[in-house]
Amino acid sequence: MRGYILRLIIGILVGYGCYWIYHIRFRAIDLAEGQSLSAALSLQSWGMISDLKVLGKIDSADIAFLRRMCSKRDDNLSLLHHVDLSKACSLETLPACAFEGAASLTSIKLPNSVTVVSDDAFSHSSIKSFYVAASVRKIASTAFLGCYSLRGFEGEDNPYYDCADGVLYSKGLETLVRFPQGKYVADYSFPQATQRVADFAFYGCDNLDEIDAGLRLSYVGERAFAY
Repeated sequence: MRGYILRLIIGILVGYGCYWIYHIRFRAIDLAEGQSLSAALSLQSWGMISDLKVLGKIDSADIAFLRRMCSKRDDNLSLLHHVDLSKACSLETLPACAFEGAASLTSIKLPNSVTVVSDDAFSHSSIKSFYVAASVRKIASTAFLGCYSLRGFEGEDNPYYDCADGVLYSKGLETLVRFPQGKYVADYSFPQATQRVADFAFYGCDNLDEIDAGLRLSYVGERAFAY
């Protein structure tokens, strides 16, 4: 009887512990009008969150706080890996260097209000994939420099960009905008429709041994193939 009671108590404690860990690491924050993300999260809890979903109005200060959450603190890597801002609103421009050096960030969903992804927005972060929402009109040429974990771009129904085999192109594949640095292939051939290579398009892509650009190229951008 005592053994049964002991096992029951242990089971309850383990279950409660798992419940507590889940609700600490997976958080959804619905920001009130005028409330900042830093005010909504306590200093003691945000260092333990691995998945965060934010609803409500956000601004550049909230983005700066998210970057801090994804960065190293006291030589310890943050746990925050996944950020979902798809239900957040009001932010139209993702600021320059928004998530630069975000060492723990592996995936993010931007607000549907974002139209511009600025210079170095994700440079030297650990992001593995990027979804190009239908609202995005401009992605800076340096937005993903140094993203060695970036395996590919995804997206559909965007009037300005296409994603083909994980590679980012302008609509219609005319311009190759960015080849992901974490895409491990030895060789790559351009689609027949491609005539232009954007600035920094293959910058740092030292995994590639051979590129077949075809005979239709009319423009190669600044440092497009630099290492």
